[in-house]
Amino acid sequence: MNRIVVGAVLGLALGVCALGVTLRTLVANFDGENEDTVYPVVSPVGIGTTFKLPEGARIQDFVVSDSKLFFGQSNGTIAVIKALAENKETTAVVHTDSGATYVFLVSPAPAPVADTLVVIEAHDKNLFRQTVAGEVRRQTENLERSHQVELDKQLEAQRLHLLAKVQSNYRIQGDAFPVERVADDGVFTYIFMPRAQVKPAVYLLGRGAKKDQLEPLAYTDQGGYYRVSHVLGHAADRLVLKLDKQTVDITREGR
Repeated sequence: MNRIVVGAVLGLALGVCALGVTLRTLVANFDGENEDTVYPVVSPVGIGTTFKLPEGARIQDFVVSDSKLFFGQSNGTIAVIKALAENKETTAVVHTDSGATYVFLVSPAPAPVADTLVVIEAHDKNLFRQTVAGEVRRQTENLERSHQVELDKQLEAQRLHLLAKVQSNYRIQGDAFPVERVADDGVFTYIFMPRAQVKPAVYLLGRGAKKDQLEPLAYTDQGGYYRVSHVLGHAADRLVLKLDKQTVDITREGR
């Protein structure tokens, strides 16, 4: 390895003095859609190029197609290629111990820059694919949730439109809260009070129960109305809207 590095450094010094080119580092990324990319490398005569693999990777084979006009060598950690003649091209193939193959097209044509170092970037394919698959799954789930939210809004709007046409048979007792209308769809009870400034809680007072035996009910505040997860099933049952000492009783007629 020391011989390779020393040779590369001496070659760089001679090349810079002779050609006056700008040295640069080329980052060759082989992730995802770049997996089969062939990267062009500018390596003028007298300078040379060093290939560096990702951390932990080792070079199993380093193949230079034109071994007469290009010198290539590897110690398993890095690889070096050097052009011996101008106006020629060759391919350099780096094959790692993990089975990955990276291909480069090396040209010594005179240029204002020289790729003295090629840094190979390649992450674990399975990890990359898992990351991509996870992102696709996340976006799909977001779209499904967004679609479901929109569908729920449409269904709720249709439900309210139908409820508006139903002649509810609920009696509202008390004016502590501005309840305008009460209706149900057999599953939920809807208490409309769009002008309410304060929002009471909802309770059930079952038949035979005392006034202090209120049972809290689950409900959602939809803005202008409550959707209560209960439908009165007996004429003696009642819904109670309560906030502190203020109450409104709701009973159903005809049952």
